[in-house]
Amino acid sequence: MRLKQQQIPRLVLNGKRKVQRKGPWNRVSHSFNFWKDELDSVLPTLLQIAFFLFSDEASPEFSLAQRIARGTARHPLKALLGSLVFATLLSYIGIGLGEFSIAVDNDGWRSRGTLVSMREMQNEVLSLFRKKLFQDRDGSVWEDLQNNVQIGYRDLGDTAELRRLQSLPFGSTCNPTKYYGSDLFRDNLFAVYKAEPDADLSKVSILEPEVLLRVCEAEQETQQALQQNGVCGGCEGEQCLPPLSLILSLRAELNGFNMTCKELIQAYIPIEDQFTNSLVKCTNEVLDQFDPTTSSYGETEHCPSLFSPTMIDGNFGVNGNKILRYTSSYFITFEADDQKVYDMRDEYGQTDGVVLGVSYDTFWETQNEIYVDNVLLSDMVSTP
Repeated sequence: MRLKQQQIPRLVLNGKRKVQRKGPWNRVSHSFNFWKDELDSVLPTLLQIAFFLFSDEASPEFSLAQRIARGTARHPLKALLGSLVFATLLSYIGIGLGEFSIAVDNDGWRSRGTLVSMREMQNEVLSLFRKKLFQDRDGSVWEDLQNNVQIGYRDLGDTAELRRLQSLPFGSTCNPTKYYGSDLFRDNLFAVYKAEPDADLSKVSILEPEVLLRVCEAEQETQQALQQNGVCGGCEGEQCLPPLSLILSLRAELNGFNMTCKELIQAYIPIEDQFTNSLVKCTNEVLDQFDPTTSSYGETEHCPSLFSPTMIDGNFGVNGNKILRYTSSYFITFEADDQKVYDMRDEYGQTDGVVLGVSYDTFWETQNEIYVDNVLLSDMVSTP
């Protein structure tokens, strides 16, 4: 019994018989040729469509909307490609000649008034008050949420803190509620101070007056350099907000915003123990009240003004520990050019490196990335 040989289609090209092989490459080639032919015919077809749409002589019995619908229905692929080409040309003209830029702006989406945004606002308020609602035995918290207007978010998790921020003497052109709140943990420059950086354990506390003076002087030097180079923000014009730090919290406690560092420390010496004890109690309150669900710790009774957990280290306050070895200062620089902030790093305030050490970087480690890129580039250039 003879099996029938499979019939393979053959083509005659240039007088020779060629086997037409079927496979993925043939399909890719066919698809490429199809799109090439379509693109080649887009321009003349677009001209025909334009004439058909906007010329009354072509179809005077139809309105413009009807002609657009008919033209799109007859040539859907060419209409799509033509729209893409036209949109690309407009984008190029706008970005290249009109100096437009591509940006995302979602500010104010919660208050746009739609059903979805209003439900999201309610959900966010419930999340913020989740712990209080869980402990609500008489229904007063739920009644308050239903009958009184609540804020949709808290910048620092404390309404009293917001009122203190709004009353700070920084002038009407500054916005501390924004830059010390939701914008604090953007790519801002920060300084981390460490007492006795070379020691495994430190008996020196940053809360000691002479050490705190060095922190204040280094912070002030950095802030002046940032302001002179125009890379800090928080206010309109050339003014800048001071860094959020233990020094700023101490200034708020003593109402010493205009004091020099030496004057501030002299005023601090009589209240050193009181300020230290309030920080210890504040730390314990934060640890006890912190809610991982809402990432907030609610209202506190003992925290000093403008307190932020970034001002203390993880061991401070635990089991009565009063030695503060680490603290940090956040400078408002995220709106400035990263390279410009990096280039002026030699102007940052420094310490002696023995009693107190300091290191700088941005929140997203941008300066470290720039440094590594520069080192790699120099290695590649110097490699024979």
